[in-house]
Amino acid sequence: MLDARRDSEVSTSIVERIDLGPLSILDNPANLAGVNSWPSYVPDGCPPPDAPEASGDVYRLIKGDSPSPDDFLPKVLEEPDGDFTGKECMAAGLSVYRKKKDLARLLTLPTFKGKAWQVARATLSPAVGRLKPTPPRKIRNSHHTWWWPEGVDPTQLFVLDEPTPAGAS
Repeated sequence: MLDARRDSEVSTSIVERIDLGPLSILDNPANLAGVNSWPSYVPDGCPPPDAPEASGDVYRLIKGDSPSPDDFLPKVLEEPDGDFTGKECMAAGLSVYRKKKDLARLLTLPTFKGKAWQVARATLSPAVGRLKPTPPRKIRNSHHTWWWPEGVDPTQLFVLDEPTPAGAS
């Protein structure tokens, strides 16, 4: 009887020491194994081999008070008849920014002007894909392209961000 109690205490103490963290739909077996399974719209060889694992905070403009699937459509899905010749890989990713202040410039462009946009933020980790710096040639900013694997739901990662105080980045 003493051995059974001791075995039970040992088993309990081992289980208590294992911290799996919060498991979610984001942790699919392919991601946990370090091998991503990409959606069918992502072309072969994409994300590019030089795209590092995703990590850190990123920002994106969204259209409503909470993230919706329409806020996270890559160009290839948003414009199914679009011509992305030579840019298929970039069109299969999503534009995000490392610095919230870079979104202010977007709001001055005709595509975004006069609409009620909100800033959403996500903290990315390797389990949620690849993230490559892709700033425009003429305008150096914090633009990145993010590709996420099957099983990742961007609406579950992004939350409305707090307004930036004047003078902050």
